[in-house]
Amino acid sequence: MPGRTFSAASAYRYGFNGKEQDSAINGAGVDYDYGARIYDARAGRFLSVDVITKKYPFYSPYQFGGNNPIEFIDKDGNEPWKNPKYPGLAELYGISVISNILNQAEGDYHRNESEWFKNEPVIKGNYSCGPKSTDDGSKYITDVSKNADPRNKYNMFVSNSTKFYVDESNAKDYDNYERAVTLGLLQNFVSSNGAENYVFPKNGIISSKFLKSGVLQEALSKYLLTPSKTYSDQSNFGAWDLAKDVFRNVTFTGSAWITVSSNEKDVDINIFNITSLYSGTLGKEVIKKLSPKSYVRWPEGQTPFGNISQTFQLSIPYNTSGDKNQNIKDVISTGSYKQ
Repeated sequence: MPGRTFSAASAYRYGFNGKEQDSAINGAGVDYDYGARIYDARAGRFLSVDVITKKYPFYSPYQFGGNNPIEFIDKDGNEPWKNPKYPGLAELYGISVISNILNQAEGDYHRNESEWFKNEPVIKGNYSCGPKSTDDGSKYITDVSKNADPRNKYNMFVSNSTKFYVDESNAKDYDNYERAVTLGLLQNFVSSNGAENYVFPKNGIISSKFLKSGVLQEALSKYLLTPSKTYSDQSNFGAWDLAKDVFRNVTFTGSAWITVSSNEKDVDINIFNITSLYSGTLGKEVIKKLSPKSYVRWPEGQTPFGNISQTFQLSIPYNTSGDKNQNIKDVISTGSYKQ
């Protein structure tokens, strides 16, 4: 606009899409650092080939935002970001549903936790950097089958760059640690003030709750019928599981990816779930128009209602006498085994 100027000496270095300018290539205000690649604002394309171009053979390797900048933006120069620019009716409905769930959860916590004023829900643990990318070059993972509609349509992804390993060392501080964890996860999901990926201890307080879960028992049944003794598939949680599960309406409203594998001494179980606006919106199963698109967390800032993941781990030892799979069969039938 006439009369407006930009000073290269300005301390503010950010511009298009909030990315940092890189003036070393073509001067000020031309190139922007997206992390994975440099974007040339004059040409409207990146200066280098997309590292995951094999995933998108229908795109130019230099494209920006999936060649659809009206609908998508680019987070880091890799995949187009599918977060809604503005919440539609479905997103507003989902936000309302989850906000009501949070209010109810906080009320339940304050009514039942004797010293809640001293012990607000805190999930303790330590961060650890994860792999920079998966086998196919992507930095984003999902708990949904590759062929499932919600995977891309509803934006069911989290970044796998960092993980938060929960240590459960403060469980004794709460009358009901499970309730505190549930509320802590929900508060983090709504506010985006916390980790993106939680990993719970193997056979810990929280992970052990899933021994009585119907979907895990079903997965173990399928595992026993698998000749290779490795089972991995998406499992959907039905109404009964949601009704009796400690994480109802918070983490398992939808599905999880369950992997069961064996070694010489025991069977290892990994349950991976993504909490998202889509998975947490009750009523979408009845009225499809109420199915909201989820939000992938912005790597450089907060994303309220942005996707978070939880990984739960279990190990069931083989029986040392008689049928070595007896402990697994006991979990399937009773939800527990003799230790």
